[in-house]
Amino acid sequence: MTIKYFHAEWCGPCDQQKSIITEIETETNHDVERIDIEENQQKANEYNVRSLPSVIVEKDGVVEKQFTGVTDKNSILSIAER
Repeated sequence: MTIKYFHAEWCGPCDQQKSIITEIETETNHDVERIDIEENQQKANEYNVRSLPSVIVEKDGVVEKQFTGVTDKNSILSIAER
């Protein structure tokens, strides 16, 4: 299970999401990939990310769920731990 967190430096709500992602990283064994869209626009396009912050839960290369906007830890983990 991989959690992909799409963000940008200029994105205010991304700061809120960043702390939630950090909690997930420290409290679980899920792989977390932080993707700055300014540095990796190609990956953002590949996952059809159009709004920030975006969190994608992926299992075995298949997107299970894509969240847009600040998303709470329990919502992310409910998908990641199915």
